[in-house]
Amino acid sequence: LEFRRVLFRSDLSSRSELAVMRAAALAKARNAELTVLNVLDDDQPPVLIAPQRLAIANLLEVNGQALKERLGVESKAIVRVGDPVVVINAVAEEIGADLLVMGAHRHTPLRDLFIGTTLERVVRNAKIPVLRAAGAPEEEYRRVLLALDFSPTSTRAVQMAGQLGFLDAASLTALHAFEPFAKGMMRYSGIKEDRVEHYVDQEELKANVELRDYVAGLGLGREDIQLRVGEGLPINVIMTEVRRQAPQLTVLGTQGLTGFRRALIGSVAEAALGDLPCDVLAVPPKRD
Repeated sequence: LEFRRVLFRSDLSSRSELAVMRAAALAKARNAELTVLNVLDDDQPPVLIAPQRLAIANLLEVNGQALKERLGVESKAIVRVGDPVVVINAVAEEIGADLLVMGAHRHTPLRDLFIGTTLERVVRNAKIPVLRAAGAPEEEYRRVLLALDFSPTSTRAVQMAGQLGFLDAASLTALHAFEPFAKGMMRYSGIKEDRVEHYVDQEELKANVELRDYVAGLGLGREDIQLRVGEGLPINVIMTEVRRQAPQLTVLGTQGLTGFRRALIGSVAEAALGDLPCDVLAVPPKRD
């Protein structure tokens, strides 16, 4: 992947103001083009849309000038009307973006549960990596956490992160969550606790070996990668590790569940996008 174009989705919020600094810093460091996109919802009378569109275009131009003065980064502004999820992914494809950057979202619990935030819905349909920027915007990523489940999408996430230059961090940790599925049944059946603990220990050893072999097969060319496994649900294990080492970036793959299946089962990527305090790079599976 040749890193050429960064697309930033601005919603004109304070969260967006922080995130655009990350997008600009990335574009500057990699000599890439930066495009800033705002999407007006078309579910309103046309007579209201035209003046809003003009006002937003003027505001983005002013913000672009401020960005140039502060970081020396040129940017192009686009204002479109339509469904934000459809428009964002369409513009990303239209300009040939290599990375989409978005800010953290505002929680609306019921809507988030069954429909998902704009960020989550964009990620579900994206063809390119999406960076949810939430941390200090002008710092280089010094500590990066790779959340791995050994799937092809997980492998693709690591590869894309490397191609985007995110794996040059001083500290790189590979994390895998394992779930000893027979543990609950063993306890329910009255098996002695020492035998249950022995079973869990064996599962942890197995997970460590699998993680070591998987990381070796990624060909990252680094001998200093920390390997960590944790017992439990993936998002809980990831949250624990994030609290422990405070990475500036977590990298993971997405699977794209939708509707009630998403609501009932959940998605590790979407939970990470909503809850992790650090930046999150969510990489979709390869799509035709």
